[in-house]
Amino acid sequence: MRKDLAMVCQTTGMMPHTLQKLVVGRTQGRQVIHRAELSAIITVFEAFSSCEVFTDSMVSIQLVDLCRNANSLDELAGHDDFDLLQRLFPLVTCHKKVSKVKAHQKLGSVKDPLQLYNALGNCVADETANVACEALLPEIVQQLEDFHNDIVTQRDVVYRYFCLNLDLQTSRARTAEPAACPDAGIQQPTDVRKLLTAWHVDEPWVQPTDIGDEEICHNVWGFQWSLVLLQWLQTCIWPSTEVADDPGISWFEIALCLACIQGQWLPVKRTRNYVDYIIQPRTLEDVISLSISFSEQATATYALMAQLQGLVVKGLIPPHCKSGKIKAMYIQGYHSWTTGLTCRPQYPQQKQITEIMLRYLASPHRQMTVLPDISIDELLDPFAHDLDMRLVSVGEKQRIAGLAMRRVRQRRKSVSL
Repeated sequence: MRKDLAMVCQTTGMMPHTLQKLVVGRTQGRQVIHRAELSAIITVFEAFSSCEVFTDSMVSIQLVDLCRNANSLDELAGHDDFDLLQRLFPLVTCHKKVSKVKAHQKLGSVKDPLQLYNALGNCVADETANVACEALLPEIVQQLEDFHNDIVTQRDVVYRYFCLNLDLQTSRARTAEPAACPDAGIQQPTDVRKLLTAWHVDEPWVQPTDIGDEEICHNVWGFQWSLVLLQWLQTCIWPSTEVADDPGISWFEIALCLACIQGQWLPVKRTRNYVDYIIQPRTLEDVISLSISFSEQATATYALMAQLQGLVVKGLIPPHCKSGKIKAMYIQGYHSWTTGLTCRPQYPQQKQITEIMLRYLASPHRQMTVLPDISIDELLDPFAHDLDMRLVSVGEKQRIAGLAMRRVRQRRKSVSL
C-alpha cells in the first residue's frame, strides 16, 4: 500500500493521506537537534507497544542503541542527555525499531517506491518542524532570535578585532624581519630541499622508556590522535643538545606529517547550537563543508601537543626543545617566521613532507588558507569507537582532561620525590 501511495504521489503530487502528524512540541532542556529527534522517538515509543521509527539523525539512533545495550540505568547516569535516556531506557524492546532515512532527498531522484514513501515521511516531518519552530510559542521564538542576533553581533565584533590583530602582527613581522632574523642578510643554504630532506642528528637524545601515558585517553582532541602524535614523537631522533643554526620544525609541517600518516586531516572545533564540539572530517566533502584551513590545522596540532605533554608523566621531547618562533618555513619560501618546536628532529617522513611543503609554498596558496593536496582515506573512521567525539562538548572534555592533568602532576611530584 505504501508503494502504491508513493507512486500516486509521484504522478499526481498529492501527499499520501497515511502520513499524519502525531504530535508537535518544543524540545525540553538543551536546544540540540539530536535531542529534538530523540524526544520524538520517545513520544512514539510511549504511544505504541510495537513500531518502527524512521529518523535522519544518526546520533539519535546511536543513543537508542546505547540504551538497548545497557544492562542498567546506572551505566547511562553520566551522559549529557540522561534526562531523555532515563525516559527511553524502560521503553526499548525488541518490538520497537529505529531505522535511518536519508535527510533532505530530492524526491524526483528516488526510484524505489518504498524508499520514496519514507522520503515523503521525512519531508512531512521537516515541514511540520519548520512550521512549529515559527508558529509554536512565538514569544520564545522571539527570545531565541534576539539571543541569536546578539551572539552573531558579538562574534562579528570579535572576528574583526582578531583580524585587525593578525594584520598588525604580520605588519610588525615584516617591519622587524631584518632584526628578528639574525641571518637574514647572510646567504641561505643554496639547496634547502637537500638540507631538510637529508636532515641528520649526530648525537641522539635518549628517550625515556616508561613515560606514564595512561591518561592520554582523556585528550580533548581524541585518543586516536594522541596515539598518532605520541608514536610519531617516539619515531623521531632528537638531538641531545642545541644545534647551531637549527631551523626548528613548524606546526604546519607536523600537522601535515600527522595527516599523511593517518590518512585524515586533524579534527577541528566547531559550534553547534551554541555548544562547541570537536568534529572529525572523514571525507573531502567534510573538509570543504567545515571550511578547514591549513592555519587551523597547525593550531590544532599545537593544542594536541600541549594536551599530550600535560597528560604524560615524563618528557616527550628534549628539555632544550621549546615551543616558539622558528625559521623552518621562512627558509622554505614563506614570507615570515612561524611558530613550532625550536629543535628539528630527524624523522622518517621528512623527505615526503619537505617535498609537499616546497610545492605548496611555491603555489599561490601562501596565506595558509587552502590545505595541501594529500591522499585522504575516506573509508577510514579513526573515531569509530570514540563516540564522545560526537556527543560530548568541548567544555566537558576540557573538564575531564583537567582532572587527568591534575593526576599526572601529582604523579610527577611522587616520581621526583
